[in-house]
Amino acid sequence: MTLVPVLLSGGAGRRLWPLSRGDCPKQFYPLEDQHSMLVNTLRRIAPLSDAPPMIVCNAEHRFIAAQQVREAMGEIAGAEIILEPCARSTAPAATVAALRALQKAPDALLLVLPADHSVRRPKALHAAVRAALPLAQAGRLVTFGIAPTRPESNYGYIRRGAALDGALFELAQFVEKPDRAAAKEYIATGEYLWNSGMFLMSAKVWLDEVQRLAPAIFEASAAALAAAPVSAPAPPAASAAPASTVSAAPLSSASLCSPHSPHSSHSPHSSHSPVSSSAPVSTPPHFPNSPNSILPPLSKNGGGDAVFLQLDADSFAACPADSIDYAVMEKTQLGAVCPVNCGWSDVGAWSALREAGHAAGQADGAGNVLHGDVLTAASSGNYLRSESRLLAAVGVDNLAVVETPDAVL
Repeated sequence: MTLVPVLLSGGAGRRLWPLSRGDCPKQFYPLEDQHSMLVNTLRRIAPLSDAPPMIVCNAEHRFIAAQQVREAMGEIAGAEIILEPCARSTAPAATVAALRALQKAPDALLLVLPADHSVRRPKALHAAVRAALPLAQAGRLVTFGIAPTRPESNYGYIRRGAALDGALFELAQFVEKPDRAAAKEYIATGEYLWNSGMFLMSAKVWLDEVQRLAPAIFEASAAALAAAPVSAPAPPAASAAPASTVSAAPLSSASLCSPHSPHSSHSPHSSHSPVSSSAPVSTPPHFPNSPNSILPPLSKNGGGDAVFLQLDADSFAACPADSIDYAVMEKTQLGAVCPVNCGWSDVGAWSALREAGHAAGQADGAGNVLHGDVLTAASSGNYLRSESRLLAAVGVDNLAVVETPDAVL
């Protein structure tokens, strides 16, 4: 059994504007400590698997992702960064990753995680993953449900069904974000968990279910991967060179993903054409009702650096945009849920960062969570963040104030 971490890093993080934007969304920012959300996620999963991770991100973010993987892992050690030419949600991303993983290991299990979530108690998550491994190996698609600590209306919920092996349960129902009254009712039953968006599943079983339940996603994902060139990640040249130009100049994640300057532009998806890799080293697997040669060759990059794998733009653009939940998990008979209490947050709002700061003991005596050059007087319960200049709060309570060079929220 080969456990392959798959980090989904294609989110836009719009709810954390003005810091998180299309050219550099929240997963690339150090929101909780000195490391970015992506770096923290990579470090969190390191004890679970020796297999190199896969990171699925927007092609526009390829160099930021490559540098931050280096930061997290030292030498990238064979990691692959799969580049999406456009956003198509999580089901296509998981499908591409599963196809790629099976080329390397026919017994691959995927640990699929959002790259921009927070987990304060990683050992609890590790224990839950290990507890779920036998069920995933037996062919179940396991999702991790978070033990709720409050009636939360900003999260989706999972209703658990009959007990399975150990502490796992049948997956009975996905529930959209409820109002507060319904959330209170859910918690009172003891049957509902927060939907974390984290999954553990056999790559082959996932592909079988996608092919059965969402064949258009399977076919388009396979076609996009089949035409994907592979290259090593070289940073962009310091001058305004074309996107395909490579350079050996030092790369800094801080310079690539720094606070926004006034009038900064948001460029469209790049037409970057990576340099082709060396000859194939393994044979692609066969899937029913699809071409036998659906996968590009593996790079011979032996482990010192990552490779970029850029999906074919036309094929991927034709893929339906759908989530793992909607495309498969709500329809499959193979779903299971593993409850876990790991201090999880999707960090989907500034209020979530205030709560995370309180949980981490970062609040001052008045309950303010402060980042950057911030002064307060007669103020309490605030989240105050300064990126470029002094921020002063006087006589304000329970607010989020976020300053960047070109915008203030």
